[in-house]
Amino acid sequence: WELQDAGLFYAFASVRPGGDVDEVERLFMAEIQRLREERVPPDELAKVKPQIEVDLLSGMETANEKASRIAREYLSFGRIRSVDERLKAYSAVTAEDVQRVARTYFRDDRRSVVHVVPSPRSEASSGSSLTARHMVMKPSAGCPSCSCTWAISSSKVAREA
Repeated sequence: WELQDAGLFYAFASVRPGGDVDEVERLFMAEIQRLREERVPPDELAKVKPQIEVDLLSGMETANEKASRIAREYLSFGRIRSVDERLKAYSAVTAEDVQRVARTYFRDDRRSVVHVVPSPRSEASSGSSLTARHMVMKPSAGCPSCSCTWAISSSKVAREA
């Protein structure tokens, strides 16, 4: 199927005002590296599986959510997988699977890092304006443009009132 091997994995972290964006990025990347090098502990994997199942089921409460799921399934796989099929697939994931996927797809040479930060002008006033023109792309060495498999973004959020 055309889109079966396409895609983008992303993860994000929000940094509190005054926080060190570079330190958060370093810690984030260390966790990605740990996924590549070490197997997820059985208790951690057992804890996350029910969370994923709940997310799947709670994400189908409205007609719009159901329609979106059906569309994503059809575009990605050329068919609509049943909820039971997806739940069985989640249940079957092993620590070895997680490590294999991390090693295959979470490669440094395929990573882009995006920092979304307020513009200096908006930070001086209200601190609430985030726009695409203020995004800074930091591709890793050797990252070919337009073929990144995963991206990490971190945002510096406006101060809470």
